[in-house]
Amino acid sequence: MTKDQGQGVARCPSAPATPGATVIGMAGDDGRIHHFATPLVADEQFIENACADGGPAENRFRFSAPCAEQKCKQWNGSACGLVGEVLAEIAELSLAPRDDTPVCVIRPGCRWFMQESYGACRICSYVVTDDRVS
Repeated sequence: MTKDQGQGVARCPSAPATPGATVIGMAGDDGRIHHFATPLVADEQFIENACADGGPAENRFRFSAPCAEQKCKQWNGSACGLVGEVLAEIAELSLAPRDDTPVCVIRPGCRWFMQESYGACRICSYVVTDDRVS
C-alpha cells in the first residue's frame, strides 16, 4: 500500500461495502452522496440492514477503505483511473463540477484528492460505487 505524506495508507473514497469499511456518506433523494461529518465503521449487521431493500449497500451509502491499488479494477498501474475518467467525462460534456467542497473525513489520505486535489472533491458526491465486474 502507498503511504501519503505521513497520513497513513491512501484511502479509496468509493470502496465496496465490506465489514470494517468506513461509512463516509449517504445518498440523498437528489441522487448525490451527502458526506458525514463523523464517520461510522460498517459491520456485517450494518451492511445487511443497508441491503434490506434488495439493492447493494453502495446504492445508499459511500464507503471508504484502504486503496487496493493493483487489486482494484480501477487501478491503471500508477493511480486510480476512475477519478480521471469522471473528470474527463465532465469536461467532455462541458459540465462544470460543483463549486462547493463537501465536508470530508478522509480528505487528507484520500486517493482521489492526492491525485486531483479539490477537483476530485467537487465531483465526489456525484460518484456512485459500482463494484460489478465488467
